[in-house]
Amino acid sequence: MLAADRWPLFDVRVARLPAGDWRLHFGIDLLISDAVSIGIVMRDLLGYYFDVGYTVAAAGIAFRDVVQHQHARRATARYRKAEAYWLARLDELPPAPALPTSIHPDQLARSVFSRRHLRLAPAAWGQLQQQAREAGVTPTVALLAAYAAVLAAWSASDDFSIQLTVMDRKPLHPDMEKIVGDFPTIRRKSRLN
Repeated sequence: MLAADRWPLFDVRVARLPAGDWRLHFGIDLLISDAVSIGIVMRDLLGYYFDVGYTVAAAGIAFRDVVQHQHARRATARYRKAEAYWLARLDELPPAPALPTSIHPDQLARSVFSRRHLRLAPAAWGQLQQQAREAGVTPTVALLAAYAAVLAAWSASDDFSIQLTVMDRKPLHPDMEKIVGDFPTIRRKSRLN
């Protein structure tokens, strides 16, 4: 909702409700902040709001330092070798899942998304985490596998690709949990050629 060509890419407003209460509204553009960073901003915002003595020590690292590290890592032989491997395979990778639709997506004037969610009971979540550990994967990978299985059940083809953003928030410094920025790594073939 905010113009991306001028600062700030966040907005804070206060609204007075009819009953006399006040509500604080905070919006931040995902161009400058990922989900983890929004949690950091909200933690600190609420900390300052509810506790006049709340303080946050300055971080010993800046987002600029993280970006410089990412660029340096991309210049390594190991990174270039991995990148070359995947770039060579791009044309061989299968397309997105062929899911049933009532009309072709290109014919839609506007896309509408709806969020579906399910909250696992703590015991079920613990069991899923244990099964993931036993399989040698993270709970995130286990959930991705379940998502892929659902897509496969609906897809016209069993052979498809899923594209994901990768959170590139490496533990470079003890203060990484204080850094606000846009950490996902998104690389496209067209940008690399």
